[in-house]
Amino acid sequence: MRATANIVKVTYRWLVADPTTPGLLVAVNRPSAIVAPIGTVAPPIQVSVPPVIVVKVDPPEPPEAPEVFGDAQWMKIFKTELPREVNVDELTSTNTAIVPQDPTQVEVAWDIIQASPPSGGNGNQNRGSKSNGGSIASPTTRSIIRRYELYKYTGTYDATTDQAVCADLNLCAAPSAGELGDFISANNSAVNIIPDVVAVAKTGNGTVTGGKVNCGNACSAFALAGSSVTLTAKANSGSTFTGWSGACASAGSNSSCTVTVNGVTNVGATFFAPVATGGGGGGGGGGGGGSTTTQYTLQIGRSNPGTVTSNVGGINCGSTCSAKFNAGSVVTLTAIPPAGKTFANLGNVCSGTAPTCTLTINGNVTAQANFNKESVWIVRPLPFWGG
Repeated sequence: MRATANIVKVTYRWLVADPTTPGLLVAVNRPSAIVAPIGTVAPPIQVSVPPVIVVKVDPPEPPEAPEVFGDAQWMKIFKTELPREVNVDELTSTNTAIVPQDPTQVEVAWDIIQASPPSGGNGNQNRGSKSNGGSIASPTTRSIIRRYELYKYTGTYDATTDQAVCADLNLCAAPSAGELGDFISANNSAVNIIPDVVAVAKTGNGTVTGGKVNCGNACSAFALAGSSVTLTAKANSGSTFTGWSGACASAGSNSSCTVTVNGVTNVGATFFAPVATGGGGGGGGGGGGGSTTTQYTLQIGRSNPGTVTSNVGGINCGSTCSAKFNAGSVVTLTAIPPAGKTFANLGNVCSGTAPTCTLTINGNVTAQANFNKESVWIVRPLPFWGG
């Protein structure tokens, strides 16, 4: 689901088979308490500061007259961040590689959530809606996954209002003896993030610096949407800078490039060190000649515009789409889509949807990089998945 404005309300319903119309699903109110997370984003207003992502949940069960407060539940929240977007079908409780459930991933150990009436005429609710969040941890973060677990509150209720009265002086910081009941439900949700960052993919021996980028070490950095960042490439001793790709492709082999940041702005920089091909002279009184290293050709093919670079050997396709390598050389290829497009997959000697591929060259080989024609829609606020 792509959002064009911050979401303000989410309603969850179960889809069940319509007994009167085979094959048709109809919506029904959920039969159990499940929180409905709502994600919002606050874009940064300072250079190199990450956006703030806040997720709000409302109490799942409203009061029933003559109650003033609804049933109380204990809520526990787990959180993790990933360097890729996730799909809703990945948000299953058995998928522990994606959905956080480990004690080290607890974001909120315990909190009471209970529907209550507005107080003081200002619309605020006591123990009503709960919000949690903060800045994303890294420029490489592309999704934040949370698991919300609900448990029955089995402690004391106020006899008049039905408000939970916790034994820890009513702080409700954690369940006291006799206050934690059965597990009710779990809701796994994710916010997919398209932050404003400069992301540099560097191949070969050299550095790229500019703004908060120092690649070397920090190859991604936050920036303000619409701001300009000037990057400078410097080759290490024995190497040369051969050119830019991605958002800097138009700069060619110039040492500097200026990009306008809009979403994830990918830049490639390639450095090349010549490969020695061997061969020494004969020695003594008419000795034999030197040895010759066997070399093979790596050829790059592409579908649709995009760039493929190598960490050694000088491939920068675009312009240089083949190179010779010594037998046994280990070469890592990186596919970089042009601005506004996306990478699809690798083929031939490489395969898969990851944009990198590592090869050991023991013969003439061809690698294929496929890029999508469609443009990427950069949407703010962020896409929000719930499940």
